[in-house]
Amino acid sequence: MSDNKSILSAIADFRKENKINWDANNNRWDTNVQKLKQVQEDVKKTNLEISLIKEQFAAVTSKCDSACQSVELLRQDNSKLRKELDVARGEINDLQQHTRKNNILVSGVPLTKGENMFTVLDAVARAINVSFKEWDISAAHRLPNRNRDANMPPSIVVNFTSRFTKSSWLTARRLKGRLSASELNTNFPNTPVYLSEHLTPVTRSLFNAARQLLKEKKLISVWTRDCKVMVKAAADHRAFLIRDLEQIAELRRKDSKPISEDEAQ
Repeated sequence: MSDNKSILSAIADFRKENKINWDANNNRWDTNVQKLKQVQEDVKKTNLEISLIKEQFAAVTSKCDSACQSVELLRQDNSKLRKELDVARGEINDLQQHTRKNNILVSGVPLTKGENMFTVLDAVARAINVSFKEWDISAAHRLPNRNRDANMPPSIVVNFTSRFTKSSWLTARRLKGRLSASELNTNFPNTPVYLSEHLTPVTRSLFNAARQLLKEKKLISVWTRDCKVMVKAAADHRAFLIRDLEQIAELRRKDSKPISEDEAQ
């Protein structure tokens, strides 16, 4: 009889313990179900947010594509305008240079107080052995001294009435060789005097760039003719005209062997 009671008591304890476990499991299950529902809600919200972000991204991408197209059109327009501007600048430089075609620059003549330009030019003409007539000169005056060396006297610009007379002076100067200021006036120092064509700043920059290539032995000779920059790359090559700095850059890029000292003379 006592054994039956023990068995019944054990069964009762087992049922009680199982009920407690069952209730605990049910509570955990309910909690997990609630958590799962919350996760599902969070996933739905996340999906909605992702869909919204995708739509916004698509809109931004569309705007970006449109902006890129606009930028490309602007780039093309800018390139076209730059070319047109380069052409316009070239035409302006040609017009400016045309007005100087009858001009020469006389550099290195010391400045004296109350000087007479015709007297100075007469002395230059006698030194280079060319005839001087006042009516051959339309105008002559000193230029503002923009040279960094303040000790250099301002150059003299001379406008001849004919291009032939201008050319004869330049030819005579080349034939003369070295010319010093003391040959014009015994009171002047023994410093060099130069005669050159009156170039615009643009043409002058081309000339200076070409002379730099001459120093780098990429060219054999550089000179100006009718206010245009002419060069030769080798003794057996034909002379050609330098029109812009792009030509200078192209000549510098060329992988040609340096010109020998004999060729450069």
